[in-house]
Amino acid sequence: MACVLAMCGVPCSGKTSLGRILEQRMGWLFLDIDEIARQNGLQLIIDPSNSADATLRDRIRMDNVYDLLHIRVARELNRGISAIVVATYSRRERFNALQENVAIAGGELKVVRCVFTITDEEVQRRLELRDGDGGCVTIAHVRDVVNRFEDIVYPQLTVNTDTTESVDTIVDTILEYMKVQR
Repeated sequence: MACVLAMCGVPCSGKTSLGRILEQRMGWLFLDIDEIARQNGLQLIIDPSNSADATLRDRIRMDNVYDLLHIRVARELNRGISAIVVATYSRRERFNALQENVAIAGGELKVVRCVFTITDEEVQRRLELRDGDGGCVTIAHVRDVVNRFEDIVYPQLTVNTDTTESVDTIVDTILEYMKVQR
């Protein structure tokens, strides 16, 4: 049975970095919401200071990108291809849509939530490492997403990406979770 490993969490939590390492270790297809947006000419940067109308347009655009991601996930699962999906999933309804698409395609869903200690200094450091890549480019935007983040109600492994554990140890923990859960 094809499987989806959803890497979720607030911006700058290490989802993409861990997802890329897991892609190499597992040989699964890698699908990143930011890449899906770029491939379809859509911008994911949302300005929390926008007017209500602009915020609504931003939300609709984001929903469209998530829809494109979920369509791709379902298509790959129908072809028997397992995938690592990297997206914030800050709104529960977006995660529920992923869950529904995976179920309809007859796949299995596993979730890893990436967390870190959120300070302005740490967010700035992580933003600089991203060099403008990703949906959030300011501390204010990351804080905005954190403030409206809705926890996913689904069995999941939570990994802390700012611990003293090495990246290899975190990856091994995720791989063990995948093996035990399958």
